Amino acid sequence: MAHDPETCTQDGSPGATAEADTVGRDADAVGRGSTDATAEATAADKSPNQLRLHLAGRGLKHTSSGELRTWLEQVSPVPLCDVFKHNKVQTYGFVTVAESDASKLRADLDGQTLKDHPVTLSDARPMNSDKRARSDDDMQLPSSKKLKASAAQPAPTLKELKERAKQRKSGKVAKESVSVALKSCPLLEMDYEEQLVMKTANTVTCLRGLLKQVVSACGSSQLPQPHWTLPDWSRAWQAPNGCSCPVDKPIGCPSEGLAGYRNKCEFTISFNESGEEDIGFVLRAGDDGVVVGDVSDVPPVPDPMKILCAALLDIVRASPFAVFDRRSEKRNGVWRVLTGRMNPAGELLVVVQTVTLSDHYRHWLQELLVTGLVKSRQLGVVSIYLQFSDGLTDAAKPDDKLFHVYGQESIMMPLLGSEFALGPLSFWNPNTATNAALYAKALEMLQVTPDIVLVDVCCGIGTYALLAALRGCREAIGIDVSEADVEDARKNAERLGVKNATFHAGKVEDVLPRLLGDIDTSSKVYAVIDPPRPGVHWKALNAMRRCLSLERIVYVSCNPESLAENAAKLSMPDEEDPFVPVRAVPVD
Repeated sequence: MAHDPETCTQDGSPGATAEADTVGRDADAVGRGSTDATAEATAADKSPNQLRLHLAGRGLKHTSSGELRTWLEQVSPVPLCDVFKHNKVQTYGFVTVAESDASKLRADLDGQTLKDHPVTLSDARPMNSDKRARSDDDMQLPSSKKLKASAAQPAPTLKELKERAKQRKSGKVAKESVSVALKSCPLLEMDYEEQLVMKTANTVTCLRGLLKQVVSACGSSQLPQPHWTLPDWSRAWQAPNGCSCPVDKPIGCPSEGLAGYRNKCEFTISFNESGEEDIGFVLRAGDDGVVVGDVSDVPPVPDPMKILCAALLDIVRASPFAVFDRRSEKRNGVWRVLTGRMNPAGELLVVVQTVTLSDHYRHWLQELLVTGLVKSRQLGVVSIYLQFSDGLTDAAKPDDKLFHVYGQESIMMPLLGSEFALGPLSFWNPNTATNAALYAKALEMLQVTPDIVLVDVCCGIGTYALLAALRGCREAIGIDVSEADVEDARKNAERLGVKNATFHAGKVEDVLPRLLGDIDTSSKVYAVIDPPRPGVHWKALNAMRRCLSLERIVYVSCNPESLAENAAKLSMPDEEDPFVPVRAVPVD
């Protein structure tokens, strides 16, 4: 799963924050799209003080040598000795520069896109002086086919993957037959290091979008362009071309956490392609209803979750209740969704969603669950909930009834030396290892000290606020729309012995302005924002802009597009002392 923390500060001077001094950019990283066609770069093509480099990416297709040179001159001031492409349809080309300028060109092109596609730069491999003899197959291939065979096919970008999924969903393209593993993990066949390169490029693209939004809005409003949007600022901070702040190397998942990493899985109870009752991930939804696929070969799903699916499937098939039919003309049946949460100790909290049942059938079904999941199996199930939902979709509503059926009310999840209680509806990053790395980086960027007031916007069960309080901040304040999460945050504070944290339930745009207004103006205020995908309401952003005591914001986002939009609003020079983006870190 993909996260992008970004720090903003109201002190816009270079060197004013520690973040800018700890940049870890990897200008020499090898990207996607390297190709055997680099054999055309020979040692004789360059003088001893020049270096020929290989460019690759889908954006180079239908781009001439002249157009490629123009683009390179726009993104980098490095003098170009030569720019060469055999013809426009190739997805690769070559650029020759002085050897002393090669590192600078690599840095300038790091994260750049051409026609919305990442461009990678690598050393061109010299061709053997003995020309390769043509095989019979080569002689029989038409020239266009030989070209396609020699050119590399770069892996799809995130934007392309999203567009394909959208088209399949809308029915604009045929729904090709894919495994449930590839359907649920579309990057599964891509090397993980390659994934990180692609996701970092996506982050850089979104940061460029932030800068463009501010420049465009300033032009429309006839406001002066902020100093941090100028090229000189970008170069001073060693930021990627077109960005206002440096981008750290991505923080990836450790190798031991790449398989079976999910601590939460939601499985649909429906029918498989053979028409049999089954529990798994959705393969497709159409005239034949919702079809699910078995998850036994899906790498991110841990083995205990797979066993849990099999155990509940036995209960479903043995029960007199039918599986819920989601087709609009049907809308009948009982069983809907299975959700499992698991901590590192192997303890499982289980939520089974059905349609509303009478008390008689509810008690009977609860006994089936306890007998089938606890008494007759060694699954590690320590908590069971039953949820009623009668909506058109399986997404639960806030007022859907939830019954505690068995065992503990929550499970304990470790994080940076502390433990937090998670209930059936609590939000928690599904990758335990990455979650720890994300929080460690965010707290490092916050720079918690004893004199600050920390405001945790969209606090959930209170993790950021409580971790900051445990690290010595003067006061921690959490806000979340979920009353259940806020109550869990208060319980976690009591369990951890934290006395200087308070939590407030309500819409952020309604609660935050009042809370910020109540803070002593002499206080130093920092904020961490970890919102849902749509981002933060503009009223909340305005309240943060007006709070001149608020000096630093760490924005943790699962959606770089809404991050760019929110950060642009925080950084617009239309009021006194706007924020300035100073550092970004992709976390996968």
